[in-house]
Amino acid sequence: RTRVRWMERRKSIVQLSMLLAMVVVQVGMLLWWDQHSGDAKNLEWWNEQSWTRMSRRRNGEAGHAEDGGKGLWKGKPWEANIRIEVIANKRLPSLQRLLTSLVQANFVGATVPLDIHLEAQEPEELLRYVVQFEWPFGPKQVHLRQSKGGLINAVLESWYPASMEEMAVILEDDVEVSPFFFLWILGILKQFKGSSSVDPRFVGISLYTPRVGELKLPRPRYNFTSLLLENDDVERKVFRFQLPCSWGALYFAQFWMELRDYVSVRLREGGEAGRFVIPGSRSRGWSDSWKKFAIELFWSKGYYLVYPNLPKQSSFSTNHLEVGKHIGGSSKTHLPIDYTVPLVADASVLSSTLMWSSKTRLESLPLLDIFGSPYRNWNHTRDMLLSGIVPESKLHTASCTEKMRSKLCQRYNWDIHERVQGTDKFTVVLSHFWKPERAKILVELVTHYARSTLVEKVFVVWHNVAAPCPTATTVMATPIKFVRQTCDSLNNRFLVDMQITTEAVFIVDDDIQVHLQDLAMLFASWQQYSSHVVGFFPRWFQPLSSSRGLYVQKMHKLDHDLGYSFMLTKAMMVQSRYLFEYRCGLGVPMHPIVDLHTNAEDLAFNLMMRKLLGWIPAMFVQPEWPVLDYGTYVAGGLHKRSKIHDAARSHCLNQFMAILGLTSWDLCCVGKVIEGQREWPTYSFKQKSFKEIVAYVYNPCKDVNSTSQCRFVPQESLDEVVGSNILQI
Repeated sequence: RTRVRWMERRKSIVQLSMLLAMVVVQVGMLLWWDQHSGDAKNLEWWNEQSWTRMSRRRNGEAGHAEDGGKGLWKGKPWEANIRIEVIANKRLPSLQRLLTSLVQANFVGATVPLDIHLEAQEPEELLRYVVQFEWPFGPKQVHLRQSKGGLINAVLESWYPASMEEMAVILEDDVEVSPFFFLWILGILKQFKGSSSVDPRFVGISLYTPRVGELKLPRPRYNFTSLLLENDDVERKVFRFQLPCSWGALYFAQFWMELRDYVSVRLREGGEAGRFVIPGSRSRGWSDSWKKFAIELFWSKGYYLVYPNLPKQSSFSTNHLEVGKHIGGSSKTHLPIDYTVPLVADASVLSSTLMWSSKTRLESLPLLDIFGSPYRNWNHTRDMLLSGIVPESKLHTASCTEKMRSKLCQRYNWDIHERVQGTDKFTVVLSHFWKPERAKILVELVTHYARSTLVEKVFVVWHNVAAPCPTATTVMATPIKFVRQTCDSLNNRFLVDMQITTEAVFIVDDDIQVHLQDLAMLFASWQQYSSHVVGFFPRWFQPLSSSRGLYVQKMHKLDHDLGYSFMLTKAMMVQSRYLFEYRCGLGVPMHPIVDLHTNAEDLAFNLMMRKLLGWIPAMFVQPEWPVLDYGTYVAGGLHKRSKIHDAARSHCLNQFMAILGLTSWDLCCVGKVIEGQREWPTYSFKQKSFKEIVAYVYNPCKDVNSTSQCRFVPQESLDEVVGSNILQI
């Protein structure tokens, strides 16, 4: 009995000593930071006054609503809504190492709940340990599965956010964290996540910096310092990477909920729901991997984490490459030297990493794609285009084949694509045939459309297969992707791509510039008429018989009362699913005719829509500003190839009618016009008769720098521009 009492007393003394040691460490760290505060003013997130001032300045009354519920500042850092989720499976030493590193971390007084998630049939010794484990920084809960769920369920079900402000650090048991990992998280949040205008693609913070890539074989070795210097003269210690991290990362609530919903679709009915092919990636072959599905979302929607870039890949977490689901006991492909990185153990490293100006913006950080290739600086890409020089790469064939089309459709899955699409923005698909003399206009238009806050991405369909195209870049945080085609066809302008993640797609020629106010109005009108093809360039149809007719480009103002029949692809907005239908469905029989004549792909699309819907889909939206058209003067426009352009289009039109079984009476006519009126912050619309339209709605432009002809003028000045009784649209 005396021995038992002595053992209990010794245990109490040991626990008290550990607690006192932790207090000493915490106080010592705070004193150290306080001593160095003159050199690290931006790191004083634990200072109550500094934190509160920043909160009021950045959050405001509408902060949470404006960023989709992602406002994260509730005042002091110890009130930050962060929790830790630990996933363990039968590895007691690994779990002990992780929990010990967490206890030794500096949480600067924050309350941080800890959840430990265990697989079914865990050893009794491990269960006893986690139950007795004391967590001094907040509440602790242990979750034990009754039946085996697998790694995907273990990770994804570890956290379901209680609110959109909640964040979680996801840690598997083979991970170990630095004592400063929490301070790293708070520093990034303070700098980049407090603004209501935060980039929605920013979905978390990585604690780990990888040494090798996982998506290609052989695995490339990363040197992020040299990679980032390709676009930036300044050595960056923080960067953006479109790759999810499974070896220590914090994720935001909105992304985690989206990931859970997405994985449930991909795994429905006990198997993966169809195909999702990321070109060049081997992640599709990974089994029982939640990260595979996160990679699909990151790749398609452009999500990214903020990563540290420190010497020798020093990180705020490391992986010990324990034997488990994806690492075999005698693995020769996974070596510790490639995956186990040194932990940050010096506070001065953290201080120098987060030493930046308060004006540093998230979009100014370098961005890498999922393979570790940098998005090029737009200034570099612009200068390259204007110089007429594009980087060399493998040339593709100039002719399209059925095999190529079939390959595209086989790797594309609309059921999955539909799940990643949003409705609050739209994608711009700009069709471009590279010629040096058209570079100036291309640069102007890409920059112009990227300025719109409603634009999710800009895709440049690169039709010239003999000219290598630039790599991806960004303009004012808007991703710009140049999509080089494997064959030359006008059908390719109806781009089918899993990275188009908006329901609305604005298709535009590379010589058409639409005022951003009119572009916003077009999108607002499309949201009301989403089954239509809305645009600014209607065209007419003149019946000759029940099965034949003429394509008409210009109608005399006195003869156009019946309305219009088609909407040109010069500038139109449609649902993205109709692009898939054209490339892989009802539009396929018309592709050879388009390729034969290099013409009339827009008419084929309109007739396909007419057949699908049972009514004419075209809907003309009257712009408030003139649409600028550079095609009249700039070399390379298709409509200037010959004087029989309209005759060729009429010939194609009659063939399309025969293929789809449409008559002339099916193509006449739409007499409605949508007129938008600004009622900030939205638009109101009214319909009126087409015969009421008398305004000239486009300006032919000689040059992008013209000060006379090529400029946006107010609508009330249009009457002075017309001077003709011909309605030219």
